[in-house]
Amino acid sequence: MERHNKIPPALILATFFFILFWITLIILSFGGNIIFQSPFLLPVLHIFMFIFLIILILTYLKYFRRWIKNHKEETEYHLKEIKQLHNQLEEKNQLYNEMQTAKEASEENERLKMHFLANMSHEIRTPMNGIIGFAQMMQKNDIPDAKRIFYSKIIFDSGNKLLRIIDDLIDISKIESDQLIFTSDEIDLSQFLKDLFLQYKEEVEKKQLEFILINDLPKQESIIIGDEQKLKQIFNYLMQNAIYYTHKGKISIGAELKGENLQFYVADTGVGIQEKKHAIIFERFKQSNSAINKLSGGTGLGLAISKGILKKMNGDISVESSADKGARFTFHIPFVQAKQLPKTSNIPFSIKRKSLKGITILIAENNQSNYFRLSDALDIYGPTLLHALNGLEALDFVIKNNAIDIVLMDTQLPIMDGLEAAREIKKIQPKLPIIAQTDFVSEQINEKLQKSGFDAVLVKPLNPEDLLKAIHQYL
Repeated sequence: MERHNKIPPALILATFFFILFWITLIILSFGGNIIFQSPFLLPVLHIFMFIFLIILILTYLKYFRRWIKNHKEETEYHLKEIKQLHNQLEEKNQLYNEMQTAKEASEENERLKMHFLANMSHEIRTPMNGIIGFAQMMQKNDIPDAKRIFYSKIIFDSGNKLLRIIDDLIDISKIESDQLIFTSDEIDLSQFLKDLFLQYKEEVEKKQLEFILINDLPKQESIIIGDEQKLKQIFNYLMQNAIYYTHKGKISIGAELKGENLQFYVADTGVGIQEKKHAIIFERFKQSNSAINKLSGGTGLGLAISKGILKKMNGDISVESSADKGARFTFHIPFVQAKQLPKTSNIPFSIKRKSLKGITILIAENNQSNYFRLSDALDIYGPTLLHALNGLEALDFVIKNNAIDIVLMDTQLPIMDGLEAAREIKKIQPKLPIIAQTDFVSEQINEKLQKSGFDAVLVKPLNPEDLLKAIHQYL
């Protein structure tokens, strides 16, 4: 900042001459000089010198005030600079702290991901080892039938465990990419909770635990609109968790109406969760840490998936727990009451199955093992089965054979893919039902399949019950 408080040289010179003249005047006055013998001259000179002194003082005061003002401005300017430097330092410190926090968070996420991947490797290889190992053992010729059945069960259980792990990974991916598909089913919650209770009753009692079902929903409020499979999926995660971590005491499940929400819960008397862990157990990957290192077969994603599903359903999930005092997981969804009872029969589908004799089914599948699985599941009901290895061959079958009643079409076929084949078949026979077999379903894929002419979609590996239901639905 430029300074403007210097005293002008003229003023300094005037001051010098004033002092010099004043000293000279005093010397001459005391020396009795004739010039000062006049009675009027000396007083006049004194008055003049006094006025000149006043002018000098006022002039100095003027420049002194200016100097004070400039000094004040300069001080304020430097204070402002200091403040700016302080703010810059604060910003740099804040940026450094943020970078440090981000670095620590990144390192923590990386550590958790590596732990998750290591855990996934273990969880996937364990059932794969069971499948491959016991499949090799079953190839021996001298195995008794009892052992062969036992090995088959191990392979089946290991396959289901591997499938659950894959489903978890796909579900968390769907949640993050907003690809979850929801249905609007009429659900009888009373029956739903009873079925859930019966599903887990044997497993809970094997651990010598008490199993309690509490349904506080009046009959008129137990019929709702919602996604039954998603509700069952959430309950399955919570029940698997409760059973794994509870070694004595009891497990309770229940439902009640809370305002405009339906509230469900799964409570146990197990090992519990430390309060400081409550905020992180619903985050993906973080279930794999010491808070809760095994859920839904070990994926560490069960609670994250549940929270993601509930968020899409305008609901939420929470936990009340402390170490060694059990846990109570509560989740809620909006209450949407159905106008009437669900139009479903309580008779199991396997009992009311119809024969498929006289029905011709075209299976378009290029994978031989998948075809053998389908044909083996359907053969016992007596249909005529045709096999196409690609989409073009499937189209040729339909053109040459008017007796085909339904088509099971894999979506990924060589030469002509399943979607194009379905479109061409619908041009020839618009009313011929075509059921898609696919490895992955999302809203976009579902919409694409519908536009291509598919009437229904089944996800691999196909459940024989679901396959038969779909076939009977379109016959």
